[in-house]
Amino acid sequence: MLGSCRIGELTVQQLDLHLVYLLTQGGRRGGPLARKTVHYTHAILRQALGEAVRDGRLGNNVAARARPPRLDPNRDPDPRALHTWDATQAARFLALTAEHPLGALWHLALATGMRRGELLGLHWRDVDLDTPQLRVTTSLIHTAGRPQLKTTKTGRGRVLILDDDTVTIVDRLPRPTDPDWPLVFTRPDGQPWKPEIITDRWRRQWPRLQLPKLRLHDLRHCHACLLRPRRTHQGRRRTTRTRPKLHHHGHLPPRPTHTRPRSRHRNRTRATRPARPRPPPAVNSTAGTTPQRTPTNVYHATIST
Repeated sequence: MLGSCRIGELTVQQLDLHLVYLLTQGGRRGGPLARKTVHYTHAILRQALGEAVRDGRLGNNVAARARPPRLDPNRDPDPRALHTWDATQAARFLALTAEHPLGALWHLALATGMRRGELLGLHWRDVDLDTPQLRVTTSLIHTAGRPQLKTTKTGRGRVLILDDDTVTIVDRLPRPTDPDWPLVFTRPDGQPWKPEIITDRWRRQWPRLQLPKLRLHDLRHCHACLLRPRRTHQGRRRTTRTRPKLHHHGHLPPRPTHTRPRSRHRNRTRATRPARPRPPPAVNSTAGTTPQRTPTNVYHATIST
């Protein structure tokens, strides 16, 4: 079953109409979905129906003939622009939320660029305040109403260096009371936070901040933008892959192109370049033959016996 329709009775026209519905009003609160999300939905459905055809459960794959709708630049609005803060706005935000119950979480998100699930799944064993650094290896999700730890989004861990202010704030956090959940950020009863509750707490504080609104995930992009003028990444392994993604979303201005001075020999053709004098080949007087020249890029290894 796919909704109220049997998969075997699904037609191409029904699937096309469903993709149009997702594009126009399939999002949260009846809002539109991004074209990329609609294409992901179509790709997953096409792969699932393809497996059913391969197993002999379906006769044909209608998703392979369906076409996801394309956005019309003359009618559809531009994609939502992502916003960031400058250094002054970020400092003001940290000052206004210093006494918030989740102020330490907001501070660590802005100081390290960690994702929401990575912040909630951070273990105390991965925090070393003497170095000072922390290891991002797990992420917290809720499956069927129960908290569960999984690997990070990329499947690879990374090490982040902490500044002095962040070390002080993290050191003030209470240690876990539940041995089953030795997490840095937990509820007052020691249980893990639900990610949706963290997002809701993030939204509730905006009326009193008087700052440009950002999503919680935008702190990750804001962190990368604030690091850029320093010309240093402070040991963050992920920052080498941050620029292409930020360039795609339009957070950062284009990288300036530096024009290198052209060499005065660059415009010379091979015919106008002066020929190098070559030494005459050495002739072996005993054998009367010319020895073979050994290439210079070959490395020889001698084995002593």
